[in-house]
Amino acid sequence: MPVNINKPKSSMKKKANFKLRQLNYLNLFLFLVFSLAGHMSAKAQCSVNAAFNGSLIACSTIQFVDLSSTTPTYTIVAWDWDFGDGNTSTLQNPQHVYVPGSPYIVTLTVTADSAGVTCTDAATEVITVPALPTVYFTWDPEPTCLGTTTSFYGTSGNPIVAWVWDFGDGMNSSIQNPLHTYVLPGAYTVTLMVTDVNGCADTAINIVNVGAIPDVDFTFDPDPTCLNNITSFYGTSSIAPYATSWNWDFGDGGVAFTQDAIHTYLSPGTYDATLTIVDTNGCSNSVTYPILVDPLPTANFLHDAPACLNDSVHFINISSSPNGYIARWDWDFGDGSSQTIIFPDDPNVVHSYANPGTFQVTLTVTDSDSCVNSTFRDVIIVANPIADFTYAPACNQQPVDFIDLSSVNGGNSLVSWYWEFGDPASGVNNISTLQNPSHIFSTEGTFDVLLIVENTDGCTDSITQSVIVNPLPDVQITTDADTVCVNAIANFYGSGSANIVTWAWTFGDGGVSVLQNPQHAYASPGTYNVTLTAVDDNGCDSIATYTMTVNPLPYADFSTSSPSCENAPVDFFDLSSAPNGWVTQWHWYFGDGSDTIVLFPDPPNVTHIYVSAGSYIASLVVTSNAGCTDSITHEVV
Repeated sequence: MPVNINKPKSSMKKKANFKLRQLNYLNLFLFLVFSLAGHMSAKAQCSVNAAFNGSLIACSTIQFVDLSSTTPTYTIVAWDWDFGDGNTSTLQNPQHVYVPGSPYIVTLTVTADSAGVTCTDAATEVITVPALPTVYFTWDPEPTCLGTTTSFYGTSGNPIVAWVWDFGDGMNSSIQNPLHTYVLPGAYTVTLMVTDVNGCADTAINIVNVGAIPDVDFTFDPDPTCLNNITSFYGTSSIAPYATSWNWDFGDGGVAFTQDAIHTYLSPGTYDATLTIVDTNGCSNSVTYPILVDPLPTANFLHDAPACLNDSVHFINISSSPNGYIARWDWDFGDGSSQTIIFPDDPNVVHSYANPGTFQVTLTVTDSDSCVNSTFRDVIIVANPIADFTYAPACNQQPVDFIDLSSVNGGNSLVSWYWEFGDPASGVNNISTLQNPSHIFSTEGTFDVLLIVENTDGCTDSITQSVIVNPLPDVQITTDADTVCVNAIANFYGSGSANIVTWAWTFGDGGVSVLQNPQHAYASPGTYNVTLTAVDDNGCDSIATYTMTVNPLPYADFSTSSPSCENAPVDFFDLSSAPNGWVTQWHWYFGDGSDTIVLFPDPPNVTHIYVSAGSYIASLVVTSNAGCTDSITHEVV
């Protein structure tokens, strides 16, 4: 390649195509003035004409070619080159290597000889040796990271025909902007040598630091994890204190930016969770693990409620798991009590409630993958009725009235009553289903009476009471006589057990008394059933009966022969009668202080003499064969 050779302003004949780049024009001007003066003087005496040119053959290497000429009688015998950089040559066509990038004054002095006659001529040219191309490069990232592609960017201000990269690890490239990946950490000397269109080459050297990839790992718990449950992630690295960032991608769109994180998966499946760590050099590393998210087990159970208070409620497990098997059942009965069953024990349980109400029973199941789910059901515990009863005084051979006092106790209505009187000797009568039954016990004594009541929910309660069946009091009736007359006072006497507290008489004619020993007069004849009801201090009563015959009164009547005279006999004629019998006695009262008695069967008619005149009240009292009497009075004149 030709170089620019700029001649000084003189009569030199030839041109060289040197290109002037840098020149100290003041020094060059002085040099050329002196050289030109000498050259003109020599040339006037010599028939040799010095001339040369040069071409760039390798960047700063110049091939000089002698172009000097002489007349035919002279022969050029010497070439003296002064390269302008302190170096010389005597070759006709020398090569010389310059320091690039500066102008040089090159002088060729040739000597011609003709039969011993010599002459010289010199030619001086200014050459400019091309400067080396500029070269520098950058790379990204800095520092670069092991295993990460590093981008190199070569730059020059010259037209470059060759880019030669040495990455310092035995690898190279020949493109301007290469990519390179280091396989070991360290500091690498990277060299870029560029060659421009002049064949000039220059090199840029930089140290590229390749940082080690930070180690990274993570664990998670539980494994496998469960749908809708919190999963804990724990990032680990030997550079953990110096990590500049922790980036989690849980594979379902969820992210986190702390070393340790928690995450909840909302759908079952397998997710690729990735943790990326970045160190202070900007180097990053990632680790990915599959996260198996199990579906939750299905918690479910049956029960036989509504149930009655104190009855056992049976809970039947029907839970299942798609992941394996149910390993644990936690029962919460809603009343403050709970029970845990561990596989392989039977998960079906029985529970009794101490109070009525509605209880929320929760079953929490844990399967073999530790996934947990729960469900709840309302369990209704119905209040039992409260059985109770009372009874009238219980007396032997008398109906005992039982009165139901049971209450619903906040539950539903009672629908059935079942009685057992504890009296098997009474046969079929030992049982009753009436609400308020009566029962006649077969004997006196103590009997355990059972009452079972049931409400519409089938809830029952029972009560047993000891019923004492007391003996009946002993009671008798006595009288002075078992027959009386109409209007006669009859004396009645009640007697019996010492614990009798009340006496109740009925005399058969509507008359009553509550005295132990009453009196009573009958107004009409007849036969009367007298009853005495005696009640003792146990409330038991006995009845005594007595038949009282009430005889009718005889009918007393008489007539006389009056009026009569003083000391004359007066005849008294009996007109009396005795219904249902006869008169057994006639007792005459003559009104004058005298009387007479006639006994049956003597004739009842009598005669009486009054010794004084006057009016007398005569009376007749007749007595019947029943001992009943009647009387009548008449005036006797």
